[in-house]
Amino acid sequence: MLDLVEFIETNQHHLNGVIDLLPIPIFIKDTDGKYIACNFAFEEFSQLKREQLIGKSVFDLWNKDQAQVFHNKDMELFSNPGEQIYETEVDISEFDKYNIQFHKTTFRDLDGKLAGLVGVVFDITAKVELEKNLEILAIKEKENVYKATVSSTQHILNNFLNQLTLVNREINKNPTFDKEVAKKFKSMTEQATNLVAKLASVQKIEAEEIKKSVYPK
Repeated sequence: MLDLVEFIETNQHHLNGVIDLLPIPIFIKDTDGKYIACNFAFEEFSQLKREQLIGKSVFDLWNKDQAQVFHNKDMELFSNPGEQIYETEVDISEFDKYNIQFHKTTFRDLDGKLAGLVGVVFDITAKVELEKNLEILAIKEKENVYKATVSSTQHILNNFLNQLTLVNREINKNPTFDKEVAKKFKSMTEQATNLVAKLASVQKIEAEEIKKSVYPK
C-alpha cells in the first residue's frame, strides 16, 4: 500500500511531471488543510505559482469569506471521510469569477490514519450560464403564453360585453320589457365590464411573478 504523503515528499518532481500532464486542476492537502501538491492546471486556475501554494492554507491564499467556505467543506470531509462533491462561486480576481464544482476524496497513510485529501476542480461556469439563459427563456415563453391567453380572453369578453350593451339599449327602448330580466342583463353587463377591467390589469403582471409559477419553490 502506498503512503501518499511520503510519496509526495520524496517524489515531488516525478509526481509533478505526471499530474502536470492532466488538463484538469488537481490539488492535494494534508489534514491541516495545507496544500502539499498541485498540478500546472491548478496553478493556472488559481493564478498562483506552485511555490506560492505549497505549505499554505486557504486562509493564506483566498479572501476571508471564500476561504471559510473552502475550509468548512474540508473539515466536513475530514469529519466524514470519503468523497465530497459541491458547487460554489470562486473569485480568482476582480475580473475572473467562476462557478466551480469540487470533487474531493480523502486518503490514509500506511497505518490507516487519515492523511489528507485529493481534490479536482471542474469549471461549470458555462453550464450555469446556460441554465440561467434557459430559465430566462422559459420565463419569457411563459409570459408570452400568459399574455396571449389573457388577451384572447379579454377579446372574447369585449365582444360579449358589446352584445350585452346592445341588448341593454334595446331593453331601455322598450318600457314593457320585464323589469327583473332587465335588471339581470344590467348586472351581467356590469360584471362583464369589471372582468374586462381586471384582465387589463392582469396583463401587466410582473415577470418575477411568472418566474414563481415556472419555478415554484
